[in-house]
Amino acid sequence: MLSRLIVALLLALFVGLLTGNAALGHAELVRSQPGNGEQVADFPASILLYYSQGVDLADIQVLDANGQRVDRGQVIIGSPDRTLVEVPLTQGGSGIYTVTWEVLAEDGHTTDGSFFFLVGAAEVDPESLRQLFAGARETAEVSNPLEAIARGLLFLSLSLLVGVPLALLVVIPLKTVSEQLEPARLLRNAHRLSMAAAVLALLASLVLLANQVYRSVGSPTVAQLWDLLLTTSFGRAALIRFALAGAVLFSGLMFARSSRAWLVASVLAGVIGQLTVSLSSHTWALVTIPGAWLFDLLHLLGGAVWIGGLAALAALVPSPLSRAEQSLKLLARSTQRFSALALAAVAVLGATGLWLMSFHVPQAWSLPTTDSGRVLLVKNGLMVVILGLAGWQRLVLVPALVRHAQSAQNAPGELSLLKRFRRTIRSEALLVAGIFLVSGVLTSLPPAGVEERQRAAATNVVSQSATVGEVSIDLTLIPGQVGLNVVDVAFRKQGQPISSLEGVQVLPRQREAGVELPRVVLTPAEDGTYSGLVSLTLPGSWSLRVGAMVDGRFTTHTFAIEPRERAGTLPEQATTAFQIAARGVGSVLLLIGGILVGYEFRRLRQRTLLR
Repeated sequence: MLSRLIVALLLALFVGLLTGNAALGHAELVRSQPGNGEQVADFPASILLYYSQGVDLADIQVLDANGQRVDRGQVIIGSPDRTLVEVPLTQGGSGIYTVTWEVLAEDGHTTDGSFFFLVGAAEVDPESLRQLFAGARETAEVSNPLEAIARGLLFLSLSLLVGVPLALLVVIPLKTVSEQLEPARLLRNAHRLSMAAAVLALLASLVLLANQVYRSVGSPTVAQLWDLLLTTSFGRAALIRFALAGAVLFSGLMFARSSRAWLVASVLAGVIGQLTVSLSSHTWALVTIPGAWLFDLLHLLGGAVWIGGLAALAALVPSPLSRAEQSLKLLARSTQRFSALALAAVAVLGATGLWLMSFHVPQAWSLPTTDSGRVLLVKNGLMVVILGLAGWQRLVLVPALVRHAQSAQNAPGELSLLKRFRRTIRSEALLVAGIFLVSGVLTSLPPAGVEERQRAAATNVVSQSATVGEVSIDLTLIPGQVGLNVVDVAFRKQGQPISSLEGVQVLPRQREAGVELPRVVLTPAEDGTYSGLVSLTLPGSWSLRVGAMVDGRFTTHTFAIEPRERAGTLPEQATTAFQIAARGVGSVLLLIGGILVGYEFRRLRQRTLLR
């Protein structure tokens, strides 16, 4: 009953997470040459686009004002990190040019966007430029529930491939099992579970591959499919996973009688499969710290040890309830071994989880305000529940098992204790499996830091207001970036636009650099505002002095503006105090966990349980 309730709750939670918002892009356009809205003197020989992670495929077009292509129809992806894409151009003259792009990143996600630039003395009015800035965007495919499910099942299946055989090698060594408990039966059940995990890994990899191929080229030809498999990161990873799953299935059929060889082969296949996941993760693609992807791999291995031991104890050991005496002795030894191993797994999971969070979550408030942050909170909430169950098992059930195992005669309640233990272990295993499925949702979303930066980039308006006497002055800068901007100014009195204005103007200055640009005279628009074009040529703080003759009196106010980097240009992200704290706590947790694990194994050795 408890297991069914947990399954129902996990399904409801998983469906709720799948019905979230559309995913933002994973591969961000860091900058481009020319930049969005930039005006260059001469027509460039090529366009350069720099992305935040490696690009496998790119489709980029450059169009003139008449919609005609001026690119050569080819893209050049630079090596070695594949973050630079060059688009050679033909010839062109003065005018406005639009760049539309779509890329498939190394993490298997597609992102598309557009921007524009001006060449020579291209004439553009404020309204046209406003529309051009409004058309510049960066979006991604809608978050795909099928991808999230497949990723979660892939994580679960690979972890079972590692964890279940490892449990038989370490937690429940077959050579220590009494013949009355049929070691062959335990191996047979482990064999079936691992074979099922291999089939699940094969199917999940196939679904992920089909999903990514369809997003990339739709319905491919055989030649296109082979090209995707051999030249893209996700294609090569899929081929490796297919080979690993096939190897496990083949070895399971051919070498099932050689238990140790097959168990070791399954563990190695699972670890290599997890390595392919780590080398196509957000951490691998976005984090520049050398070896940061190892935290992903260790995180997966920690989960594998935990779920594997739980699966072994739940599905393999407690089944012969009719042989309570032998089962209790085996459970007493195995659970104490597993408790020490699970403690190590929890320490690794907690420490690596905090470090991974520090890579992708810039601030504490990013957790409740971003899609991936909220999913991460759900994952951590499940972890808290699991740790509560594990603590109750360790402090209550395991001592009871040891006491019953040490008694010479069958004590009352042994059968009930075995059933209670099995129920607790299965509940814990289901919750851990739920964490893997939630992780599938988490990895199908952009990290919190990426989501926040893309939201900030989408906010392409800077607005300020000031009051001078009875007059309020509203200033709007679109898109509020370094370079060319549309400036809108409105003078109001008692909330109504003032019609009797003369000489509405803006004077841009940057005192730090000693720059004072020519005065810009604004022209009236239909809604009572005055518009013009202002070029903020340098980054840093600018003062925009807005003035006009109001009822025969010159009214002015100076606005302080700090334009952001040109749209499509990502600033360097400094490490925050929250990220430093997360890494510090993770390191301390790993140290404390290591001490406790050492103590546990020493205690077990003294009790001869490891001999």
